[in-house]
Amino acid sequence: VDVLQSLLEEADQLRRMTADMLFITSSAGARLTTEPVDVLSQVTAVLAFFEISAEERGIRLQAAGTAVIEANASLLRRALSNLVDNALK
Repeated sequence: VDVLQSLLEEADQLRRMTADMLFITSSAGARLTTEPVDVLSQVTAVLAFFEISAEERGIRLQAAGTAVIEANASLLRRALSNLVDNALK
């Protein structure tokens, strides 16, 4: 069972790496657009997505603060998702 769990985790990590590399290559030639982005709303959305996974591990996710930055909202959300996903693992 432990070996299968380990293999599943490694397969998931390879899947994420492949998806990230495909994303980077597809956007390499594209011009990225930025706009003012409310960071708290992005963080809140990401935390809501991972809420069940965190609860299963006995972890409570919360966000506080305010900030508006000039960014690409999609890329920011992707980066935040990667950070939270890695932190939970």
